Amino acid sequence: MNASTARSFLSVVVNDKPMAWGTQKVSLIMLMGLSEADRKGFRILFDSLLEVLSDPAKVTQLTRSDIYDEFARKLNDMIMGA
Repeated sequence: MNASTARSFLSVVVNDKPMAWGTQKVSLIMLMGLSEADRKGFRILFDSLLEVLSDPAKVTQLTRSDIYDEFARKLNDMIMGA
């Protein structure tokens, strides 16, 4: 198994109804894959992403996005302001 991908990606699932995830219920699921070249900045990205996702109000704003582009714009704005 390889720990990196040929091209970085972010996949997002936003559920209208929260689903069980272990002992919690979640509405937002994200899967990120990083290319070898993008791994250098991973820690900075991860810390910023964690800061955004730790704020319930920001998560609510993200989950109210109707399309991926809107979600990505909001997330980018939050990270850049984080």
